[in-house]
Amino acid sequence: IYNINAVWQASDKTKIHGRFQQTDSFGSFQGVGENVLYELRTGVTQKLWESASLKGEFFYFDFNDKNDVVSGFDNYDGYGLVFSYSQKI
Repeated sequence: IYNINAVWQASDKTKIHGRFQQTDSFGSFQGVGENVLYELRTGVTQKLWESASLKGEFFYFDFNDKNDVVSGFDNYDGYGLVFSYSQKI
């Protein structure tokens, strides 16, 4: 697994962030189980007040099974949106 993260403090209340991650599986005997997963995320965190923030993220992932029985059968990709609210108590 390796990942690259970046955060840009756009203003005193706003952060823009991104991440790329790649996960490789080396497999076992004769390459069984070899696969690779790529994931890309980007988003914004907005500080609402001193103890609360709101975060929105978009992500995309791509999974490739390198030893499919039928070529491409076990491969998949997807995307999503994640929103979260956090508050210190």
